[in-house]
Amino acid sequence: MMHTTMLALVRRHGRVVVLIALLCALTLAMTGCGGPAEIESTYARPQATGVTAATANTPVAPSSPDRTILVALYNATNGANWYNNTNWLSDAPLGEWHGVITDQTDRVAELDLAHNRLAGAIPAELGSLASLSVLQLSGNKLTGEIPAELSELGDLKRLHLSGNQLTGEIPTELETLVYLTDFHLRGNTLTGCVPSKLYNVSSNDLGRLGLQPCVQASEPPDSIDRPALVALYHATDGPNWKNSRNWLSDVPLDKWRGVTTTLDGRVVEVSLSNNQLSGEIPGDLRSLAKLRVLSLGENRLTGAIPSELGELADLQVLDLGNEVVGHDENALTGTIPAELGNLVNLRSLNLSRNQLTGEIPAELGNLANLGRNPDPYTWDYCYSQGSHSFYGLDLSGNRLTGRIPAELGNLVHLGCMDLGNNQLTGQIPPELGKLTELRELWLGNAPELCALGLPATSVITS
Repeated sequence: MMHTTMLALVRRHGRVVVLIALLCALTLAMTGCGGPAEIESTYARPQATGVTAATANTPVAPSSPDRTILVALYNATNGANWYNNTNWLSDAPLGEWHGVITDQTDRVAELDLAHNRLAGAIPAELGSLASLSVLQLSGNKLTGEIPAELSELGDLKRLHLSGNQLTGEIPTELETLVYLTDFHLRGNTLTGCVPSKLYNVSSNDLGRLGLQPCVQASEPPDSIDRPALVALYHATDGPNWKNSRNWLSDVPLDKWRGVTTTLDGRVVEVSLSNNQLSGEIPGDLRSLAKLRVLSLGENRLTGAIPSELGELADLQVLDLGNEVVGHDENALTGTIPAELGNLVNLRSLNLSRNQLTGEIPAELGNLANLGRNPDPYTWDYCYSQGSHSFYGLDLSGNRLTGRIPAELGNLVHLGCMDLGNNQLTGQIPPELGKLTELRELWLGNAPELCALGLPATSVITS
């Protein structure tokens, strides 16, 4: 509370604070005498103001040790052509320069120049802004590599560099930013791998960069899959799960609640059904290359089904549905990703009782193993006797429209299919008549469907 009050004083009495900052600068030099501000600055894209900054050679009063660093940024990124460069390089207090917020000692606490037409390389000098807690440079034309010197910003909480033209690798030194809570790099052309510890940042877009996690020789084998699980925890409100035993701890992943691994530590199963997960399913799960079972049903998940799940080539069970009355229910929206048709090893697909819309993708007809029950002696065509796991296709209770794709007739192992309680129309395709293993077919509450050419053993309820 005290810190916020002092920040307010800076805004109202900037001239007085400059004197305080001058005294602080003389006594503590570059180390600063105040902590970072706690208030995040967000700016819409600024309009050109007509204010022309002084030239880079204009002498300025050295009232803050951060002034020369900002001048270096201005010169390195073509400051004269920024959309808004109000007061930059002038004698005004730094807190009056566009995009700059200072603390009570006139040290730069926040720097927000997003969408401001910065062009050029990020200067390494920014690593000397000792009190900086927010660095927002998204949506510009910055080029070159991310300076490793940014790792020297010990108070940094938010680092946004997305939407630029940055190249090269993500510096491993950034793993030392222990207070970082927001880290965004999407929309650049980065290469290499993602330093594993950066996945622990609570809000990040690292899973959307198309890069794999870095694995050091000294790291345990399960560190390959750990970042994806950490991303799942953060994205689905892990602190409020019903049971999050050992999650984010240093114990082996197979000791984490709901996680099963191979002997070499690779994750093969994540079963967290009815565990009060809320939020969106992160696309980061794509990196769980050995995953066979993903069971997240009966939670409070929202948003779209990420298309990245279609990259899980070994996946056999995908359960995002809702079966048990009285449990929490997911409320996934959007369409069923066509990419799920790439999961050729899938035996069970349960998306029931969500809020999915659109048509059933014809690509689901590529799931040649769908419905193949691993227990050949079970009495039930839809469930494995030992685990009670569903094996088949369940898309019931959504808002799906259009025709049933004829391609579903390719699912030769399918014994159970539930498409009921949707808004499907048209003929039931005669190709379903080729499904000789089909024993149970539910099309309930679909008056617009017309039955034709079905196996005699099927059961239709409507």
